[in-house]
Amino acid sequence: HRPNYEFSIARTPAWSTHAIRPGNHPQRRLAALAAAARQWPWLSKSARQTPPFKNFSKSLSTLSEPFWDHHHTLLSARTKKPIRLIGKSRLEEFLINTLYPLHPETWAEFQKIRAGVPNQKVKRSCERLFGSLANAKPHLKFAWQQQALLQVYQDFCLEDLSNCTDCLFPEQLTQWKSNDD
Repeated sequence: HRPNYEFSIARTPAWSTHAIRPGNHPQRRLAALAAAARQWPWLSKSARQTPPFKNFSKSLSTLSEPFWDHHHTLLSARTKKPIRLIGKSRLEEFLINTLYPLHPETWAEFQKIRAGVPNQKVKRSCERLFGSLANAKPHLKFAWQQQALLQVYQDFCLEDLSNCTDCLFPEQLTQWKSNDD
């Protein structure tokens, strides 16, 4: 029955999945979105509660769908162990990037959230800004620090095709520092 749900070759989306871990496949993300949509009234209500969003976190982390609990894609083999639709790191990223910013009054609590394992973009920004992941370690303890590095990466590293030689970030830092003085 699965081939009935696959796109025809002419309609296949231009998704690049060559460097994606199986649990992050676009088909699984769509399945997670569909599962969340089914519970939207409850998720929406629990998302409006104050941090640390325990009810929301529990609801999102326990989203389930019989097929997707055991498949990475529509055509993949069934796994023995169940796979969460939304894993711990994805849930934490969602809270940090979406719900906490809606509650600026909880900034002190937000600052205490420990960072997870750095992803490839964080590692790449550490290499560029600090020379190595080891040198960046003091700046990777908290989630807000990793988010700041990701913002710098997004704003400067992705725009700089010169491999750092013509990067505008040092100039921007100098400008910010002079504005603070």
